[in-house]
Amino acid sequence: MSQFDALRANEPELAELRASVRDFLDRDRAEYGWEPDVDSWLGQWDEGFSARLAEAGFLGMTIPTEYGG
Repeated sequence: MSQFDALRANEPELAELRASVRDFLDRDRAEYGWEPDVDSWLGQWDEGFSARLAEAGFLGMTIPTEYGG
């Protein structure tokens, strides 16, 4: 086992999550016309995009449920 095996996250559930996030981003980009950019979140804020992420269930995923995640 290499030191990176734990980082690979090849479980089917995670593959499904990655696919759903990619699908959301593809649809949102097509509808709202934004272009991905490296570190774009540092220079601008899109409240609507954040609201759409929340509606899709993608905010707070790394926060334990007892703290609202």
